[in-house]
Amino acid sequence: FQIGAPAVPVLEGLLSGTDTAYVEWAAAKRRDPAGYVSKAAIVLADLGEASAIPALVKLMKWEHPAGNEAFTMIVRGSAADALGRLRAKEA
Repeated sequence: FQIGAPAVPVLEGLLSGTDTAYVEWAAAKRRDPAGYVSKAAIVLADLGEASAIPALVKLMKWEHPAGNEAFTMIVRGSAADALGRLRAKEA
């Protein structure tokens, strides 16, 4: 991947919701958090980023802000997939 290690803090910020600038932009553009959170989990696994394991474990309890159960399951499934691909023993 061309993005590599410099993208990791940004992606981890998306998982935790601490990238407030992106969260605000996404809300203004009507982008659902489930989309960017699940994609961030997938990309972190693609990068083989073991430092993301604690955030991914926490993501297994993620709840959609509007209570959409399908979106909740998508995010949790992406987190589970990422943890499996990273071979995380913590999960």
